Amino acid sequence: MAVVVRSLQPRLEVSRQSRRTFSLQGVNMLVVMAALVALMALATLAQTGRVATRGYQLAQLDQQHEALLRESERIHLRIAQARSLTRVEQRAREVLGMRPVATGQVRYLTIEVPALPAVAQGQR
Repeated sequence: MAVVVRSLQPRLEVSRQSRRTFSLQGVNMLVVMAALVALMALATLAQTGRVATRGYQLAQLDQQHEALLRESERIHLRIAQARSLTRVEQRAREVLGMRPVATGQVRYLTIEVPALPAVAQGQR
C-alpha cells in the first residue's frame, strides 16, 4: 500500500498547480491599483491640457473680435465723414470743379398746367 500512496501524491501536486487561478491579492492588487491611479492621472492631465488649449483659442478669438470691432468703428467713422455736407462740398469743388451759384444766375420758370377735360377728371 505504500506504493499506491506515493503514486497518488504527485498527482495531487500537479492537480493543485493546474487549478491555480489569477487572484488579486497582495502584490498583484497593488500593481493593478497603481495602474488604475496612473491611468486616471493621465486622463486628468489630458483633460486639463484640452481645457487650457481651448482657453488660449478663446482668448485669441476675443482679440480678433476686438480688432474687428475697432476696424468696423473706423470704417463707420470714414463713411460718416464722407457723407458730411462739408466734405461733399469740398469734393465738388476740388474734383468736379463746381462752385456756388451767384444770385444773378438763378432763374425761376413758371409753368402753367392746362385745365384737364371733364372726362379726365372723372365726371361723366
